[in-house]
Amino acid sequence: MEINKMVRTIDELGRVVLPREVRENLDWKEKTKVEVKVDKERKEVILKSLAPNDQ
Repeated sequence: MEINKMVRTIDELGRVVLPREVRENLDWKEKTKVEVKVDKERKEVILKSLAPNDQ
């Protein structure tokens, strides 16, 4: 598993842009549904693409 660190800024509407390199690496296309999980203890946000059957 390759880990790349990137810093992004949250905009005034609360959005964070995933860089093209990340989306391409994960094969995430426009309209890909992504599950968002929050781990408050670790202060982490976890993104996971949903299987086509879950979308």
